[in-house]
This record gives sequence, C-alpha cells and structure tokens, in this order.
Amino acid sequence: MKILIFIILYFIVSTQDVFAEIWDFGLGILVVPGRADNYDTVPTQIEIGASSVKGYGLSVSKQATKSFENLTKEEIIEDNTYTSKFGLSSDALLIFYRFENYEHRWDLGLMHNRNIYTATIEKKGDSEEIGKTTINVSYTGPYIQYSNTLKGYDTDDWYYGFRLFYLSSNNLDSNSYNLIESNDTYIQVYNNEIKNFINDNNPKTSVGINMTFGWRL
Repeated sequence: MKILIFIILYFIVSTQDVFAEIWDFGLGILVVPGRADNYDTVPTQIEIGASSVKGYGLSVSKQATKSFENLTKEEIIEDNTYTSKFGLSSDALLIFYRFENYEHRWDLGLMHNRNIYTATIEKKGDSEEIGKTTINVSYTGPYIQYSNTLKGYDTDDWYYGFRLFYLSSNNLDSNSYNLIESNDTYIQVYNNEIKNFINDNNPKTSVGINMTFGWRL
C-alpha cells in the first residue's frame, strides 16, 4: 500500500500533460452483499485518485473494517489460558480509462481488492505469543463509474460518484489457508472459527456499489 501512495505522490508532482490533470479525494460508502460483515457498521472508505481529463488514471482506497473481538464462541472466550486477536486490513487499487463528456465522467476500469486477515493467540499473563497467521483473500474484476461535480466544473469543485463493480476471488479452497498449527483443542476450535468466518464472508464472486463524495482538484 505504501508503494501505491508513493506512485500517487509522484503523479501529483509530475509535469506530464497526460496525467495529473484531475485529482480526486473522496469518502465513500460501500454496499457489498455477502461481504458486509467485514466492514464497519457504516462501511466507509477513503480514496485518492489521479487521472487526465480524458484518458488513463488510477486510484487507491482504504476500507474501514469491523472489530472482530467477539468472533469466537462463548466457550472459547471463557478459556483461562489464552487470549486471541483477529483483525482485517482491506484496501484496493483501481486502474481505469476516463471518458470525458463536458463535466460528466465515465470510468471503465479494473479493481484489485486485497483483504489481509491476521490472527494471533497469546498466553494470558505473560503475553507469550503461541501462534500467528495471516490470510490474504483477494478479489479482482471490472467496474464502471459515473461522476460529476456539483457546479459542473472540471476541477476545484465538490464531486460525487457512483461505482458498480463485479469481483471474483483469486483464492483457493479454504483448506489451503495457512492456519495456526497445534494439537491444543482451544487453538483447533479457534482455527475453525477463523476459517468459517472467512468462508461465510468471502463468496467466490462479489457484486457491489460504491457511492463517493469528495473534492476534485
């Protein structure tokens, strides 16, 4: 994600005429059936994009994910030996071609959404880490977006956008997930909880809508 931010910053200071003519800084709301439990109660995201008035562009976004403190079942929470943490980091890269029609914009592009789950188990009292694993669930697919500014200006105006996307998972069957290995019953049940959560909230395909409002430079 840091590399992508540096790419955006490079285009901001670039003098190339084919790029960096329009900069979008927006806050969006996601509607993603089948994956909604991954995100906050209000599923928001921040997005930064750079493009020409008509031509190629790219943007990066970061989603607000939900707290998973209550993931495990009651009998696991009451365990007196271990504590467990389970979290998610979600971001996306979008590459697109922008069609310009006066102040109206149509973007056709490709989205790559990366979701990194992190699970950790520690011993109570001494914070000794027993096991840690990361699971990357990625989605890729096409999208189309319409955007416009409130006053009809190309830049220096508030804008709004509506994006429709269709994504497919790049991951293998959940049995290939690299979970925490142990013969301990607690850890085995915890592994199953993680696997079930990821399976239940990451279908093979995902159709969603993103509504964005922000400032266009």
